[in-house]
Amino acid sequence: MEKDNQYDKISGWLWLPAIALLVQPVIFFTGSILPFLKSRPYYVTLSVNVPVLIGDIIILCLVALVAWFYFTRKKVAPVLFIIKIIFMVLLWEVMSGLIDSQNDPPVIGMMFHTLVIIPYLVLSKRVNATFVKDLDDSILIEKIFKGISSSLMNFYLKLRS
Repeated sequence: MEKDNQYDKISGWLWLPAIALLVQPVIFFTGSILPFLKSRPYYVTLSVNVPVLIGDIIILCLVALVAWFYFTRKKVAPVLFIIKIIFMVLLWEVMSGLIDSQNDPPVIGMMFHTLVIIPYLVLSKRVNATFVKDLDDSILIEKIFKGISSSLMNFYLKLRS
């Protein structure tokens, strides 16, 4: 029986999360880091922008990590993407409580990710067939995740059932 090559690459609706992973660093950089660097006086800016800047740096690191697993089509990529969405929603809720009207979250984008992308990553047969590669012990970032990958996959399987 010949192998079906339609799932050997990211295509179809999987491009929407892929585009989000590529655009998010640009949005965070222009929305948080550039205004932080341009603002004056520094002593006022630090008290207002540092929590937002720290949150954005954490999200940027998380986006880079998820992007690595997503574009290399690792099995843990869908569950990491879901965790990233949940983390972003929670972080923006906390930040909006701490800092009034600073870096308002893109509500439509967050709703789309929460209401469309998460169910798609959980229920889609394409997602299940595309992200099939195991973690590689020779790559440091994947070796680090090897220990928690079974817990992540158990969480993902519970979501799927």
